[in-house]
Amino acid sequence: MTRSLIGSRTAALILAAAGVAFSRPASSVADIDVDWVNEELYSVKITHVPDLDQVRSVLPNGGVSYCSPTSVTNWAGYFANHGLPALPPGPGNWESQLLYDDASQAIYNMGLAMFTDPIDGTNQLLKYAGTKAWFMQAGDNFVVSNFLYDDDWSPTAHFMCLAAMNNRYLTPSIGWYYEYVSNFIIRNGGHSVSLVSGERDGPLMKIGITDPGSNDDNTSQSPFTIEKYMIEDRFARPIEYGETRLMSKFVGYGGNGIWGYLEGFVSISPLFVLTTPPEEPHLIAVYHVMGIHGSPVPPVQHFPTPELVAIRSLALHPDLFSYVYVADNPDPGEPALVWRLDPVSGISRVIDLPFDDPREVMVSRRRDLYVRDGDDLLRVAIDVKPAREISRITPPSAVSAMAYEDETDELMLLSSQDQAVLRYLYHFDAEPVVKNIYPPIPLSENARICWDPTREAIWVVSDASNSLFMLTDSGSYYLQSDEYTHPVLIDPGDDIVAHDGGHIFVSCGGMLYEFDVFRDGLELVDDPHFPDAEAGEHLCIATSHTNYDEDLHSGEEWYDVLPDIYAEPTDDCAEDLNDDGTVDIDDLFAVLAAWGPCPPDQFCEADFDYSGEVDIDDIFSILAAWGPCAPIGACCLWDGTCLDLTADECAMQGDSIWLADYTCDTYECPDWPNGACCVDGECVETDTEYECALLGGNWYLDDDCTQFDCPTSHCDAWGDCGQYISRVRMGDVDNSSGCNTGYSDYTYLFAEVTVGYVLQIIVNTDNPQTGDVCGIWVDWDQDFVFDYPRDFVDLGDLSLGWWLTQIGAPPDAKRGPTRLRLCLVNNEDPDACGELGPGEVEDYTIVVVDDSPYCAAWAECDAYISRVQVGEIDNSSGCHFGYTDHTDLSTEISLDAGLEITITVGNSAGYEHGALFIDWNQDGVLGYPSEEVELEGSPGPGPYTATIIPPSEAELGPTRMRIRVSGEEDPPGPCGETETGETEDYTIIVVE
Repeated sequence: MTRSLIGSRTAALILAAAGVAFSRPASSVADIDVDWVNEELYSVKITHVPDLDQVRSVLPNGGVSYCSPTSVTNWAGYFANHGLPALPPGPGNWESQLLYDDASQAIYNMGLAMFTDPIDGTNQLLKYAGTKAWFMQAGDNFVVSNFLYDDDWSPTAHFMCLAAMNNRYLTPSIGWYYEYVSNFIIRNGGHSVSLVSGERDGPLMKIGITDPGSNDDNTSQSPFTIEKYMIEDRFARPIEYGETRLMSKFVGYGGNGIWGYLEGFVSISPLFVLTTPPEEPHLIAVYHVMGIHGSPVPPVQHFPTPELVAIRSLALHPDLFSYVYVADNPDPGEPALVWRLDPVSGISRVIDLPFDDPREVMVSRRRDLYVRDGDDLLRVAIDVKPAREISRITPPSAVSAMAYEDETDELMLLSSQDQAVLRYLYHFDAEPVVKNIYPPIPLSENARICWDPTREAIWVVSDASNSLFMLTDSGSYYLQSDEYTHPVLIDPGDDIVAHDGGHIFVSCGGMLYEFDVFRDGLELVDDPHFPDAEAGEHLCIATSHTNYDEDLHSGEEWYDVLPDIYAEPTDDCAEDLNDDGTVDIDDLFAVLAAWGPCPPDQFCEADFDYSGEVDIDDIFSILAAWGPCAPIGACCLWDGTCLDLTADECAMQGDSIWLADYTCDTYECPDWPNGACCVDGECVETDTEYECALLGGNWYLDDDCTQFDCPTSHCDAWGDCGQYISRVRMGDVDNSSGCNTGYSDYTYLFAEVTVGYVLQIIVNTDNPQTGDVCGIWVDWDQDFVFDYPRDFVDLGDLSLGWWLTQIGAPPDAKRGPTRLRLCLVNNEDPDACGELGPGEVEDYTIVVVDDSPYCAAWAECDAYISRVQVGEIDNSSGCHFGYTDHTDLSTEISLDAGLEITITVGNSAGYEHGALFIDWNQDGVLGYPSEEVELEGSPGPGPYTATIIPPSEAELGPTRMRIRVSGEEDPPGPCGETETGETEDYTIIVVE
């Protein structure tokens, strides 16, 4: 089987071979091929990108720390060959050994711009700043952006491909990671490369890079190659940072337990503006400052909106290839809609949130969307699915316009009525700083503002005046206003933006004007970036951004250096010129079509031996590589399906087996395996492990419910006290003991472990002997089985009479009380079950909790919560370890109306207590008794009922609701363990 994601050029090549006139474009033109069908089927390829080597004897420390300067120098050389000859290092055939010294000097100079350390490598912020400084040498014509993963988000390979198709030129940052338990990964250095291709066909995705670290020869230029890797998008959690997020793993990139994950990239793109043409307000247009030769993006793009309605506001996402706008609703009387436009597909999608009256939008460098919604101001996360409201405030003054300052992460709000500017920190957690404008200026409710980073000032334009006003901080309690005029500014109340290079752009009378600012006034720029460009009443300009956060991204682990362990480069199959997966007659025709010398100072894609011309030697290269680029084999999935795929493509299918010497015509895949699914101790018939996981169950391969009893307790284990555990310390547990029967049940002692973090454990013995070995088992999935090796931590041989280790709760660990078993044995391997011989076994409880401010609460079941009915929630359940997180279930509750709740108790003894707690002030603490709701029918067998009425001071939005049932004498509080009963958490959404 072969796949072709790039449009075939076969017909044109056959004509050329037949002697029909065929003109091959120069290599400096049409070097970007894009084939777009939809988000599941596309390809992009950038040819003639230099592949400079970082390993050079002339560079400090042999260049091992120069991957970032080298990968950006690749793009500088590319642009110099594609329309910007003045940009250092200038045009040239950068694969030629004749330019080796020039390339070395360029890499060294780029390293100076980035402050690259010869030993430690390149800091991410300085990499961004150095790239900006380098491309400023080509004038104020480029925008540089830098995106790194943060608390809960990471750029993916798909995200990069969309950027590349929209005129962005990328240097991905690849982190080298150890894969720890479950989804945890630990960084062990990083690397920087250049992105030159990407292709996707459904779940199969492949990325092509030029890698500066893949040449070991430090005195000569290696042949330029593209290395391609299959991409596996998987949920991972870097153990040092934040939450689990979707990350792109480069399959096969790495080795010896270290693998490459995409963690960010630097993007270089030409400057452009986004506006609404005056005659066609329903269209959005992008005007590019210049056309890089071969760019897939035309100088002017037009995007029709889904409805022929007026646009109210327009914003650029900091990724610069998605646009957000507010448009009137085509249904009269309905609120306006907030849309997000993908310029690659041209598709606009509604951001589906309950906005009341959206008027203005803005996106910060942190990728948060701010919406001026009536009198309120909303902060919205739009890079998650679905988009969600983070916070909402009502400013103390009516707001006319807003802007954002990257450096301080502050949102600036103009109040025309109060002649003041309010500055909020991005999270809205603090009161705003308010400064009045002095002297006052003419303002209307249609005023617009922008932040000018060059002058650290706010520019204001309004239909109340023909002047522009610059507001600067006087250092006291007001903003100094200065007036600027110019003859072309007649009714300039459309919009105003500031450029990174210091110029001011104003849309006025349907035209776009670019100004220099001097102490004594404004002057039109002689050579404007967008000559004769039309502009409507909304205007945005691309600016440089970085989401660099010193608290997250400044550690030494964020420096990019060449790792000690490095993967062998994959074969690019360079002779496959049409990228259809096979070297065949089409590729031979392509060589014939390119026959002859390459253009001066350039190289040809068909010049495989880099001789400077396409000749008979390149024909021999085609013949030597004839056939499939990667062997096709039978790929057997666990459902019995067979697909003819390459090994990499088969690996992308998940659980699968690849057979190199077979095809689906010659091999019959085995049937789907049998398995038993245990849910709360009961066996449930399911066909697959996936279906079992959806039920919250545990899967037992090669069994079925007709002959399998689901375990309901952990296995017995004991020793003969020849050796014993004298002390255990973990969290709040500090337990000293002797040895009685060889087994001790200390499950009433518990320590908390937060998912994503580690718990330190110290185990002592009073009588250390040679050959003492200790092991820990943790039943992470709570299936009553200690699975080896997933649940096992080997503490190893005795050291000084004690063992010290850490355990980390994996993201898929079930929350709540979990059995932890300690086994100490002499001269034997520790086991979780059965008789150990000379040793002892002790059981404890660890409580697995989320990274959440709410306290843990659990019990031992017996009586339990069997059903909860409140609003739209009607949830029936059993009891599993005494706690269940149902916060994914929610219902709304209005401030001015009550909500009835009914709680049914299962297996009741007739005297249980029920308790209900709601965190009305959303402070992460279930206040007792101030946030308790009294339940009718408690104590008793249930059901328990109540009318929930929010207090007037309740915060709006999602709110934690906790329900508890306990068989103890006293009612349960919101936290901790009860001997019998259960705890369940839900979400109620407080609305006005």
